[in-house]
Amino acid sequence: MNHLAHCYLSDGSDLELVGSLMGDFVKGRLETLDYPQPVLNALRLHRRIDSTTDAHPRVAKSRNRFDPEFRRYAGILTDVFYDHFLARSWTRYHHTPLTDFAQRVYDALNIHENLLPERLKLFSVYMQQRDLLVNYRELDTIDQSLKGIAARLSRANPIGDARAQLEKHYDGLESDFHAYFPDVIRMAKLERSDES
Repeated sequence: MNHLAHCYLSDGSDLELVGSLMGDFVKGRLETLDYPQPVLNALRLHRRIDSTTDAHPRVAKSRNRFDPEFRRYAGILTDVFYDHFLARSWTRYHHTPLTDFAQRVYDALNIHENLLPERLKLFSVYMQQRDLLVNYRELDTIDQSLKGIAARLSRANPIGDARAQLEKHYDGLESDFHAYFPDVIRMAKLERSDES
C-alpha cells in the first residue's frame, strides 16, 4: 500500500495518521523506538498492512499482470496504482471528502513535524505542494510520482515508463484493488480494536 491507503487505514488520531506515513521512513524494532504510543501503534499497523498486502492473492494477481520488464518492480507499481484507484473511488470507502481528509493529514504532519524523520519532512513538503493525496486520482500525478521513484532508485529501471502499464491493465488492476481493499480494511479494524 502507498501513502493514501495507509492514511485511510489508520484513520485515527493525528498521531496515528503521522505514524502511518512514517512506516516507510522508520526502520528497526518498535520496542527500541522512542515515539508516542499512537505513533508506535500506527507503525505496527503499517507493517501488518504491508505483510497482509504482500500475501494477498488479488495483489499477486495485479503484480502478475505487468509486462516482464516491469515485474521486478511490480510491488512498487501496485502500491502506487492502488492509491490511484482509492483516490478515484474515495466516496465508495470514506464519508469525508478526499480534499478534507487530505488537509487533515497535511495539518497533522505540520503539527507533529518534530516527530518526522528528515526524509519524511522533505516528502511532506513535496506532498503538500502538489496535493498528492488528492491528485493521485490524476494519471499525470501518477506519472510524475513514478518518474520521481525511478530517479531515486540507485540502479537503472523502467519505473518512469510504467504509466503505460497502468493504462494497459487498468480494468484488471482496478478490479483487483476493489476485491482486495475490503479485506485489508477488515484486517486493519481488527488490529486497531486489539490495541484498544
